[in-house]
Amino acid sequence: MDRREQLFDVAIIGGGPAGLSAGVALARALRSVVVIDAGGQRNLKAEGVHGFLTREGMSPHALLEAGRRELAEFGGQAVTGYVNSGRREGGNFLLSLEDGSFRSARRLLITSGITDHLPDLP
Repeated sequence: MDRREQLFDVAIIGGGPAGLSAGVALARALRSVVVIDAGGQRNLKAEGVHGFLTREGMSPHALLEAGRRELAEFGGQAVTGYVNSGRREGGNFLLSLEDGSFRSARRLLITSGITDHLPDLP
């Protein structure tokens, strides 16, 4: 894809529950949205989702798949990939992905999560 082929209203880096929720809300509001996700959610090893309204016990993979389907239903796009870099170009954000492709957007939302660093305990 040429970097100027499509300009999204919003690009979201991070396709976990927060990124997908934001993407769905924006797509429902008729904004063009791309959610870019490298697939490193911290809860993917968990047996189930807990404390998330209507999704108790659902597998993390199933939750993400349901979110991607809902995003697509409202016209949003989900892209699997890693964002190497981003910069402002002409008032927009230009994101370079690891596969050599680009995405550009008027606004940028970063919803990448945290990493757990557990202490060494005997």
